[in-house]
Amino acid sequence: DCQDYCFVAMDVQAKSAHSAMNQSLREFDLLRGVLCLLANPGLEQIITGTEHKPINVVRSGSFHTLHHADGTANDETFWYEPDYVQAKAFRPKEPERLINTVRKVLGKLRKNCYNGRVVDALIKFGRAFDDKNPDVAFINAWSALESLLTSNQADYPTLIKRCTFLYVDKTYEEAVLLQMTEHRNASVHRIADGSFSRLFCFRLQGFLRRTVAFHLHNQSFFKSFEEALQFMAGPSSREDLDRAIARSQRALRFIGRSYS
Repeated sequence: DCQDYCFVAMDVQAKSAHSAMNQSLREFDLLRGVLCLLANPGLEQIITGTEHKPINVVRSGSFHTLHHADGTANDETFWYEPDYVQAKAFRPKEPERLINTVRKVLGKLRKNCYNGRVVDALIKFGRAFDDKNPDVAFINAWSALESLLTSNQADYPTLIKRCTFLYVDKTYEEAVLLQMTEHRNASVHRIADGSFSRLFCFRLQGFLRRTVAFHLHNQSFFKSFEEALQFMAGPSSREDLDRAIARSQRALRFIGRSYS
């Protein structure tokens, strides 16, 4: 039913119809990724009967079309969504506030945030929660989190250390992340209890929101993505930071004497 959908037009320049469609869908999925990360529910009551539907509140229609600059349709390319599930219209409670936040996020992303790494993660997240299979959704969304917290995937201890750096109650968040890593591995090998996958999907959104916010707010401070990761893996308690400051001050005095 088209009444629950709005038409979105993406202006792109490309050498082929296929390239134009890919560029358009990438921009479209980035917009949806940002919207869903901000607006998706954090929890869900199973009694609503939505446990077998995608989590994303903003989803695409069943097909996409390509048009020339004058508005005429390109009949060579129609892009169908193979896993399309009809969705109800999303109506935010504070639309103006949501729109302003989305604009700010997109503006920060346009500043070449770590060579598009955060953009790629948001696109991956948005596409992950389009899937109605909670196991598949969780695995793909977990991959998005990995891409924001590690240089190489499957480095779970480092991922947990960097993610908990962003929280005050590190012990609790560490316990949750440990459960998720175990569930992720079990899901890949098809031995996990699928009933937990959807619950973990909602919890995973919180980690993604916190990590994306950190990168967006601090990208101008770090020279590279690797430097940001190194910072997140550093001292996280007042005692450890005081020790690090003392070591840095000692090193500066040593360097000063070396050049005197």
